[in-house]
Amino acid sequence: MDYTYDEIAGMIDHSLLNPTTTADAMEKGIDLALQYKTAS
Repeated sequence: MDYTYDEIAGMIDHSLLNPTTTADAMEKGIDLALQYKTAS
């Protein structure tokens, strides 16, 4: 089965769950997830 980059990225969960995550790191992580169109 062949998958495109966007299909694979859509299957990946991008997690920022860490008790020490700063607001700045959270915003950067969200931007990265949006850029690569990850699942969550």
